[in-house]
Parts: sequence; structure tokens; C-alpha cells
Amino acid sequence: MKKQLSLLFVLTLAIMFPQIASAHSHYQSSTPGDEEEVSDVVTEISVTFDGSIATGDLTVWNEETDEEVEVDNVDIEDTSITAQLDEPLVNGTYRVDWENIGADTHAIDGSFSFTVEAPEDATPEDELTAEEDAANNAEESNDETTQSETVSETEETESGSTVLWISVILGALFIIGLIIFAISRNKKQ
Repeated sequence: MKKQLSLLFVLTLAIMFPQIASAHSHYQSSTPGDEEEVSDVVTEISVTFDGSIATGDLTVWNEETDEEVEVDNVDIEDTSITAQLDEPLVNGTYRVDWENIGADTHAIDGSFSFTVEAPEDATPEDELTAEEDAANNAEESNDETTQSETVSETEETESGSTVLWISVILGALFIIGLIIFAISRNKKQ
């Protein structure tokens, strides 16, 4: 009887808190942003997630030549992966493939693309004027917000689907447990 009550208690908790099963670290934003056209020199690429990550990696590809771009080093911080490039990216289209293992030990991966259209005479030492810097930051913030909203909607749909299936399975197990409990109780009487 105590085992059955314990089982019912565990199943009840599982039904009440199914979101615990889907606590992965999902893609939140990137710099440069997905499908963004960058007019500045790019020497660093970062991806931010909505939760802590334990480890991760980035691979950068020149889509026009299908060659991997040399990365100097990759830094992992609490919720982000940042790649320092050996050399600034030349004008063209790039794809970034990322992967991480979240603090919850689940592995996820994804990719995004962006285009570099920097002036030919631009160098990493060039400094933007205060107005250009403010305008670029405002544009990046708007792009990241739009992209974050789109990604969040997709992740909510996927997460909702997972939660729904887990809830249905746990609900079925709960009902089966109740039936077994009722049958065993009737046999004892």
C-alpha cells in the first residue's frame, strides 16, 4: 500500500511539474544576427542561450567557397559561446554551426547565416564615429529582438509539444496506477 501511494505521489508531482523535463539551453541570439548584413569588420562571433551551458563549439564556414574559417579560440561563458577569428572576415556570406551541452547535460545544435559587406578600405583598427556606433547598436538590438521572438515562438511550440506528450504519458501512468490501486484494494477486502 505504501509503495502504491509513493508511486501515486511521484506521478502526481511529475504531472504537476512537466516543465522540468524540458529545461534545455536554447538558442536566444547571435552577433552577427541570423540573416544580418554586416557593414563592419567581423573579428568575433558569439551565440547566446537562454540557460547555462557547460561546453560548446562554433564552426564558421564561408558559404561561397565552402571553406572553414580559422578560429583563434572559443570562449565559453555562463550562457554564451564566443569565437575569436584569426583574421577579419572578407566580404561574403557565412554560416555558423554551433553546438552546446547545457548545464542540464542535454546536447543541442543549430546554425545561422550572415553576410559581410564591409567597405574595402575598412580595417579592424578603424573606429566608428559615436553616431554610427549608436545607430549600429540600435539596429543590432532590433534585429536580435526580432530574431529572439521568432526563435522563442518556435521553441515554445516545440517545448509545448514535448510537455504535452510527457503530460499525456504521465497522465496515463497515473490512471493505470489508480486502477491497479483500486483492484489491489478490492482483492484485499
